[in-house]
Amino acid sequence: MPPTLFPLQISFIIPVRRKLSGLRTTLVSLEAQEGLTQAEVIVVNDGADPAISGFLKNLAFPFSVYEIPVHTSKGSYNARNLGIRQATAPYLIFLDDSILLPPDWFLKLKPLLAQFAYIACEVRIQKEHEEKLSEKFFRLTAFQTARYVQAHNFGLTCCLAVQKQAFEKTGLFDDHIFSGGDREFGQRLHGLGLSQTYFDAAMALHPAKDWQQQFRVQTRIYKGMLDLAKRYPERYSQLRPTSMQLLHNFYGLVKSLLFASRIPLYQSGAFTYREWVVVKLFSTWLYSKALIKILVWKKRDFNE
Repeated sequence: MPPTLFPLQISFIIPVRRKLSGLRTTLVSLEAQEGLTQAEVIVVNDGADPAISGFLKNLAFPFSVYEIPVHTSKGSYNARNLGIRQATAPYLIFLDDSILLPPDWFLKLKPLLAQFAYIACEVRIQKEHEEKLSEKFFRLTAFQTARYVQAHNFGLTCCLAVQKQAFEKTGLFDDHIFSGGDREFGQRLHGLGLSQTYFDAAMALHPAKDWQQQFRVQTRIYKGMLDLAKRYPERYSQLRPTSMQLLHNFYGLVKSLLFASRIPLYQSGAFTYREWVVVKLFSTWLYSKALIKILVWKKRDFNE
């Protein structure tokens, strides 16, 4: 276990791909953190966006900010690995662009950093003032970090703290995959007996997504499951997408509409029945469309 440093030395690693406004949001929230006195911020500019480079060059910030431009994108895990290699602090905190941290977030996280090799931080979806139905559905169903940690031993890299020395035992993120690396790394670390915990004393916030954005997210998730099953068949063969999941999706739709009163999400009162019908129809269509797209990839990747 690394010695506790007073003040703690932290490296924040933020991969960003052409999202200057999101990066600005995250940096503003970092600047406002209470109890954060020694830190470096490593921005991995995935795609070498000149607008991001120009912004960072002229940025007045209380901590050292370093840019790593990546001219040919190889995915977010490759970007995080580049950040890890450059980081100098014993504690690494991974953030995605657009993550908004409340001012007391670091102050509450700080006591855990020396105790645990891996800290999965809770992320909630930000509620918009005029929330669309798609955004409400995403807010109430996305980012179930507590379940991921308790049932599957991983958290989300959009808000994750890891002791740097842990990577000496685990190796870096698998940058051969573009999605699913959160799961693979967390479970690899857990399998080596390194300590993990879940942090929800302060909630990081993530912007909501509309239906089209959710479709892209779900497609990426299914592709990640496909990649994991292909790359680690002994560990993840059960994740391999199949056509039976399409039947399961439509069975779930019928069940959720006929027996809505038994579904906890509907019981919460967040949706009227009419809204519930709309979100279930749209979400089932979205998940099934993403799955069909991946099943086409699966036939090619597995030569079926």
